[in-house]
Amino acid sequence: MVEFRKTILLIGVLLIFSNGNAQLLPAYFDTLERKQEVIIDAGVDYYGSAIQRELTSKFIRGGYISNGIKDNSFNRHSGVNRFGAVGLGTIEYRNYSKKLLKNKDWGFVVKAGYNAFFGAIYSKDLFGMTMYGNDIYRGETIDGSGTNISAMSYQKVGFGMIDVKSKSSISFNVYNVNSRFKANLRDFQMTQDLNGDSIQIIMDGTIETANSSKFNQGIGFGVDLDFKIPFQWGKKNNTSYLQFQVQNLGFAYLYEKQKVYEFDTSFVFSGLRWDQLVGDN
Repeated sequence: MVEFRKTILLIGVLLIFSNGNAQLLPAYFDTLERKQEVIIDAGVDYYGSAIQRELTSKFIRGGYISNGIKDNSFNRHSGVNRFGAVGLGTIEYRNYSKKLLKNKDWGFVVKAGYNAFFGAIYSKDLFGMTMYGNDIYRGETIDGSGTNISAMSYQKVGFGMIDVKSKSSISFNVYNVNSRFKANLRDFQMTQDLNGDSIQIIMDGTIETANSSKFNQGIGFGVDLDFKIPFQWGKKNNTSYLQFQVQNLGFAYLYEKQKVYEFDTSFVFSGLRWDQLVGDN
């Protein structure tokens, strides 16, 4: 069944396209006084609960994936596993001389950027079938139930305030959501006989994707927070800074209709006979 609907993404859901961290070496911070500043930030980060770096690096940089590399990642998998990736590119302009609200301690920031993320929850069997194929599961059932995959890309424009002394800042952003994908396999089981020539598949789930190729699929609103907290340590009372940063915390509304596939089925495939391949059929 295929249906179309508009989707509202609430704050709790969009926490997955936010990024928070705390660190003892604040990014983009020094004690020099400046009137203006331009910061360009870009990168890709990926993470996983079981897939090893020696395997993911082959997909990024290329190279031969040996059985040993596959085995190392496969053996670390449990029943439920996670993998995700985040990519971003941002340019930010800071002005410390133009004061906001007649406050000499507050300048302003303007930023624009592109963000994308991918996240997946999957089973050990699904990873094994992807890496080794279904031959090792002859006479067994491959269980991929509970698999959940989501992805989104969006652009943002933001404006906010920055403290001249501490360089702590807050900005309010407007987002354009240009793509979204979500798949949820509530039940997925594939059983094959010992000879590997008969397969039974049971599927129950949904897939949501854009119904058009429009660049503007939805609109969102959010906030970036960047606080740098000074503290004293050591006998000489040296000053250090603890940075607390949250990016893209907000919500979005998809005003373009989304295509939704819902499936709940089971079928058996027993291969093709020779006369079906070469005959009139």
